[in-house]
Amino acid sequence: MCFDASPFYPPSVLSELKNVLVCNNSLGVLTVKFKFHKFLKPLPREIQTLIDTFAKKQKANGHKFPSAYYEIVKLGNPPEDYAAINVPPDVLGDIFKSIAGAVYKDSNYSMTTFRIVMTPFLNYTFVKAKSGSSEVIKRIKGV
Repeated sequence: MCFDASPFYPPSVLSELKNVLVCNNSLGVLTVKFKFHKFLKPLPREIQTLIDTFAKKQKANGHKFPSAYYEIVKLGNPPEDYAAINVPPDVLGDIFKSIAGAVYKDSNYSMTTFRIVMTPFLNYTFVKAKSGSSEVIKRIKGV
């Protein structure tokens, strides 16, 4: 999918973009952005609280990826400011992977169907990654 979207990038950059696309942080953001988490069966209270907290913060920050959004929290005595990232619970990444696997299996393992169904979701991550300020993107732009 990375190659289809950007065939002129060198293999090392395509590999790093792929890693951004499939990491739990990115998949957790996608799960919340596209509201897949709303279809979960009841979970233990601790996990549900983590998911709800992450989802509220994601809605408030416009569904930014954890590496692109920091919030200031006060910790310690006396309180001091610290930067904190909003990391999704691993279960959110697992949900997205499960959906992707179900699409692939239910399409009789058709990569064509898989791409048609999943590309709109993954493109959100790809666009965000390309517009980000990571080292990968700096190398893509030749900075």
